[in-house]
Amino acid sequence: MEKILVEIYFAENNYSAHIPLLQGCVSTGMTIEELKLNITEAVQFHLEGMMEDGDEIPVEFRNEYKLKFEPLF
Repeated sequence: MEKILVEIYFAENNYSAHIPLLQGCVSTGMTIEELKLNITEAVQFHLEGMMEDGDEIPVEFRNEYKLKFEPLF
């Protein structure tokens, strides 16, 4: 199972996250738990969009993967 890095930041009033392997895949949340749920949904949406557009899915996402959350604050 691939472990996918999710970088978490604190920005004034909320948390934000992005995934370096999926450029442009970002999300926010008022709490860490909300952020984790939102970024998980964002990954699924991002990958679906890539498939619809015919873009190549990064190899790390082609099989089973798990998000690894890394707070950077």
